[in-house]
Amino acid sequence: RPPRARRGSAREMRGAVVDATAYKVVWSSVRLLEMIDAKLAVASSLPVVADDVVARVVDLLRFFESRTRQLVLFAGARHSSARLKTITARHLGLASQCLSLVVALAPHVRAALADAARPDLLADLDAVAADYIDHHRRILSKFVGIIDEMLDALARDSLPRTNWDDSRHQNQAATPDEARGPFVAAVVKNVFDLHGVLSKYLPPEQLLEVFTNIYDLLATKIPKLMLANVNPESHHGRARVVADLRFLVHNISKLHAESSNVLSRIESFALERYGKS
Repeated sequence: RPPRARRGSAREMRGAVVDATAYKVVWSSVRLLEMIDAKLAVASSLPVVADDVVARVVDLLRFFESRTRQLVLFAGARHSSARLKTITARHLGLASQCLSLVVALAPHVRAALADAARPDLLADLDAVAADYIDHHRRILSKFVGIIDEMLDALARDSLPRTNWDDSRHQNQAATPDEARGPFVAAVVKNVFDLHGVLSKYLPPEQLLEVFTNIYDLLATKIPKLMLANVNPESHHGRARVVADLRFLVHNISKLHAESSNVLSRIESFALERYGKS
């Protein structure tokens, strides 16, 4: 059983370990597990009530998943008593951990009730676990959506206002060690910031999965945004674009080198579109 958390404390996050895997969860998850644990104890002492216990556990799990979906994934917490201004990657990361914890515990709960409960009720428990898995997948997709929305916002605000042909940067374009344009600099910063948050909450395999999808998004969307918004007329202007995109590929690739090959499409695009005199 995870340690108790004091509600209302400055940080209501606690650790729990299931099958040697650690999870960072919030107070509500701890309370959910305590309630389920109490019901399993009743079923263990009185097998005759196992069917009722399964039904109540299913109801508890459905309620928790539904409220988490409404408050976090659908951003309902902005209009609840929590009065959050926005749902951040940290909130999504914590929700992901809470859902993953329940998914990890579900087989143990099922096993504790399997001998005494009706098969159809156990099937309801399996269906709820599937809902948690689906919810978790939607959260992982949401992280990719955050980067997608960020790209759109930056392309709308930064790219049209950047003067790539500015002669003041003429002697700086040959070195790709530093981003000259605000668009690429902001993209790199935002991707690194998201990685810094998610690395605290997602296990390595999920973090890699998320960023593999983010890399694919970047490799697909950035060339389209550049084609639509960036058309320098001078040689040094085109060289600035190539240098900036090389900077982006070089730096973001450092996060997950094993999945970074897809980013080479950005550099290939840059050389094909802007590298020719």
